[in-house]
Amino acid sequence: MRRGPLRALYRFAAQAMWLVLATLSIARAEIQELKPETLTVQVRGKPARLLDARLPFHWDAHCQGEEGAARLEIRFSRPPGAQTQAILLPRIGNGYSVELNGLLLVQQGMDRNPWQDFGKLPRWVTLPTAALKESNLLQIRIEAQQGRKAGIAQVLLGPEEEIRSLFETQRAWRADGALVVATASATLAMFGFMVWARRRVRFYLVYGLSELLWAFAMLDPLFENTFLPWPLWGVVTLSAQALAGMLICRFVLIVAGVTSVWPTRATTLMLAATVPLLALALSGGLPVLELLLLLASQAVGIWVMVVVIRRGIRSNDVELKVLAVAMGCLLLVLARDVYVLVLRPYAGLFGNWGSHYGHYPWLRFGWMIFGVVLAWVLANRLWRDARGIAEANAELTARLHAQQQALEVGFRRDAEVRKHQAQAEERQRLSRDMHDGLGAHLAGVLRVARQEATTPPGLVVLLEETMDHLKLGIDVMHAPDASVESLLGSLRYRLEPRLRAAGLKLNWSVEELPELEGWTVDHARHVQMIFFEAFSNIVQHSGATEAWFTATHEPGQGQCRISLRDNGSPRLSLDEEPPQAGHGLRNMRWRAEHLQVPLRIQFGSKGTVVELQLRCRAPD
Repeated sequence: MRRGPLRALYRFAAQAMWLVLATLSIARAEIQELKPETLTVQVRGKPARLLDARLPFHWDAHCQGEEGAARLEIRFSRPPGAQTQAILLPRIGNGYSVELNGLLLVQQGMDRNPWQDFGKLPRWVTLPTAALKESNLLQIRIEAQQGRKAGIAQVLLGPEEEIRSLFETQRAWRADGALVVATASATLAMFGFMVWARRRVRFYLVYGLSELLWAFAMLDPLFENTFLPWPLWGVVTLSAQALAGMLICRFVLIVAGVTSVWPTRATTLMLAATVPLLALALSGGLPVLELLLLLASQAVGIWVMVVVIRRGIRSNDVELKVLAVAMGCLLLVLARDVYVLVLRPYAGLFGNWGSHYGHYPWLRFGWMIFGVVLAWVLANRLWRDARGIAEANAELTARLHAQQQALEVGFRRDAEVRKHQAQAEERQRLSRDMHDGLGAHLAGVLRVARQEATTPPGLVVLLEETMDHLKLGIDVMHAPDASVESLLGSLRYRLEPRLRAAGLKLNWSVEELPELEGWTVDHARHVQMIFFEAFSNIVQHSGATEAWFTATHEPGQGQCRISLRDNGSPRLSLDEEPPQAGHGLRNMRWRAEHLQVPLRIQFGSKGTVVELQLRCRAPD
C-alpha cells in the first residue's frame, strides 16, 4: 500500500522530466554548429600559415601570446524555411569582424586598441535574408593583442529568435552573474571592514580585502573599454584575483586556528610573487609563466583546503565543521576548473591544445557560496564574542555589586565608629562646657550670696537660671541624636515654668523639620544655648508680657528658620548691649559664628527679634 503513491510520484516526475527534455531538444533542434574549412593565422612580422581548422581556437595556445590576426572561412548551405537566420559567437576577440558573401556585417576592435577588449562576452549577428544564397561563405577575422587571450570558441547558426534566446542566457550567466558575484563580494567586504573598524582584529581586515579584490576582479567582463591600457589592466585584474585567493586562504587558516607555519609561508610567498610575475608574464608575452603561476596558486589553495578540511573533521566545533564543508565544496569546484581549464587542454587528453577556450571557471560562483559561509562564520564568531562579553559583563557586574556591598558595609562600620568617636568627643566638650558654664554661674551665685545688698529674690532668679542651664546640658548629654523638634521641646519644657512665673505668655509654633546637615551634639548645644540666652534676656531685661517662638522649614531655599520675638521695650540698638546682660549677646553671636550660620538680632519699636537660619537637607 505504501509503494503505490511513491511509484505514481516517481512515474509523474519521470514523465515531466522527459517532457522538459523533449521541449528543449525541439527548441534547439534547428541550431547547428558550423565547422571552419580553413584557419589562417599571421603573427606580426611573420608570414601567414595554415592551422588545423578546429574550434575552439585559443590564440595564445598556438601563437605563444604574440600579436597578430587570424581568419576563418566557413561554408554552409542556406537553411530551409523563411525564418531570419543569425549566428552566435559565445566568445570571440580581442577584436573581430564578420562578413557574409563579401558583405561586412559587424566589426569591433580591429585596430588593436590596448584600451579595448571585445573578447569577454558572447556576440550574436543577424544574417540578412537578402545576402543568403544556396551556398554561403562566412569569413570571420580576429585581431589578437599580446597575451590578452584572443580566440574564437564556436560558431552557432540558427533562427534569430533561438539564437537571441541562447545569447541572452549565456550573457546572463557571464555578465549578470559576474555583477551578482561582485555585488555580493563587495557587500561582504564592507561587512568585514565595518567589523574590523569596531574590533580591530586582523583577520576581519584580511577577509574584507579578499572580498573587495575579488569583487573588482569579477567586474572585468563588464568593461569592454578598460580604465588602463593592456597589459597594465591585465596585471591589475589578474593580480586582484590571485591576491584575493591567497588572502582568503590566509583568513581561513586564521579562523581554523592552524598553527603550522608552512601553509602560512606558502600564502605569504604567493602574495609577494604574484604581482611581479604577472607583470613579467603579460608584458613579456610569456603565457607559460602565467600558467605556472596559476598552477602554483591553485596548488597552495588546494593545500590550504585539505588542511582545513582535516582539521574540521577532527574537531567537534560546529564552526570548523561548517568551514570544512565549505572548503570541500570549493575544492570540488576548483578541481573541475583545474581539469577543464588546465589539465585537459594543456595535457592533450582530449581535443587540440587550447580546447578550453570559451569555458568559464566555476570558481567565481563557488566563491559566492563560500563567501556567504565565511560571512556566517564571522557572524557566528561575533555572536559568540558578544555572548562572551555579555557573560563577562554579567560576572563583572556581580563582582562589582558584591564589592560595592562590602564597601558599603565597611563604610557603615567606619561611619558608626566615627559617629561614636564624635559622640564621645562631643560629650567631652559638653562636659567642659557644663563645667565652665555651670562653674561660672555658681561662682556668680557665690559672689552674690556674699554681698549683703543682694536681695533673696535676685538670688533665687540666679539659682533658677543656673538649674535650667544645668538641666538643658543634661538633656543634650542624654539625647545626643535627638531631632530639632525634640531639642526645642526640651528647651520649652525647662523654661516655660520660669516664663509663666515671670508673667510672660509664650506662643509656641514648631513645624516638622527635616534633618539638619552635619548635625552633631555640639551643634545642638550651641542652638540650645543661643535661645536660652534669648529667653533669659526677655525675662530679665525686656519687660515683655508675651513672646512668640516659631520654627519653619523653607524647602525652596533649603533652610530651617528659628525665631523668637517679644513685645518688650526697645531699649537697645543693633550694636549695643546692656551692662546687666553681661556677655549674653556676645556669646550668642560667638555660637552662631561657630555654627557658621547667620544670626539676626533686631531691636525695634514692637519688641526684640532673635532669628537663626540653619541649613536643612532636602527630604527624599
